[in-house]
Amino acid sequence: MADRSDDILGRLDEARDALAAGDDSAYARARSTALALFDDDPDAAFDRLAVLFGPTRLATPGGAAVAIAVLGIFCPTGFRIGRDGAEVPRWEARAAPTWLHGDPRWIEMCVRFRRDPQLGRVARWVLRYGEREAVSAALAAARESESTMVARTRSRAVGDLINRYRKGEHDAVWKELRSHEVIAGDFRDEAQAVAAETMARVRRNADVVAERLAARGWVALSGSMRSEPNAAGARVLQRIETLTGSALPASLRAFWQVVGGIDLVWDHSGGEKAPDLGPGLDLARMDPLAVMSPDRAEYVLDEWRDQRAGVDLELADPFRLDLAPDAAHKASGGGAAAYCIELPFLGADPIFINEPHTLPFVDYLRLSFRWGGFPGLEKHADRAEVRALVADLTKGLEPF
Repeated sequence: MADRSDDILGRLDEARDALAAGDDSAYARARSTALALFDDDPDAAFDRLAVLFGPTRLATPGGAAVAIAVLGIFCPTGFRIGRDGAEVPRWEARAAPTWLHGDPRWIEMCVRFRRDPQLGRVARWVLRYGEREAVSAALAAARESESTMVARTRSRAVGDLINRYRKGEHDAVWKELRSHEVIAGDFRDEAQAVAAETMARVRRNADVVAERLAARGWVALSGSMRSEPNAAGARVLQRIETLTGSALPASLRAFWQVVGGIDLVWDHSGGEKAPDLGPGLDLARMDPLAVMSPDRAEYVLDEWRDQRAGVDLELADPFRLDLAPDAAHKASGGGAAAYCIELPFLGADPIFINEPHTLPFVDYLRLSFRWGGFPGLEKHADRAEVRALVADLTKGLEPF
């Protein structure tokens, strides 16, 4: 039994490492490995696979993707129309619902992860199509235990964060802001002031990098490497806050109000090849910085309303706000899910979901400018031509 478990975990860890290295096909290998385990001995599956959902493995690059592949076995892969006209779910493995309810720990795990930034979406999908009585009982038990938990909330301003930030305590101040799950009152105002100061620096850095890229013949896909904040964007921002019932996170709100939008994606619409910036890397590996402006995000609002129609609010997905295409789509190729944040987010600085580093939004911007607007270059730091390009693009940029 131990040898069998070690072999399975070894293959899943191989898939995890491959996913972390950008091999998307490894997701299917992880799924097929887990499926084989369920086919072989479904009663032992949870005990063998539970380690994949521990904090250490989830924090390892590719670890969350493997966990999603495993939970995805319990998600419907299609639907048929029943005699009454209702949709009837179908699973890739017909026994998947039996496996799910054969060990109640799977339902309990999905309930535990239902609000997780990485696993929450697949966990909620599993629960929506599980047996209603079992899911309801697990949710009720979770709500009872969670009612005694108190979110880390702060409403009183610290009072000196903006001064500390201006003196150079950039990391420490943002860590302080992120240490509170919920910000409100005067503390939200203080967070917003820090965020505005941060984004003023981001704006200036974006303009410097844009000027240097333009001198090399670079043209943005949207037509502008930085788009100014505008009245249409301000209206969209207000609509998003009304629809989600919560203020936008301070970091994104300030980005939209101060920076507007950034687009360093090469204009591949006419088929013209991008200028060679020196490293000789394809654009998919450079992953140019892009964060869409709010006026370009308006299309998603009606989709959000439709998503919640007829869905138990306890299992409704957060509003997912796509802010940038993934690296492959930026290079005009097929790719994966967009880089996004989930709303409502009651803290100061949300995780930039789907981006490979899984960083808070401000830290993602820091990483991007550290590499001259091309964070994908981080993987090629050993190449002299990469270091030369980055040194040229980043010279004199402001820390934030």
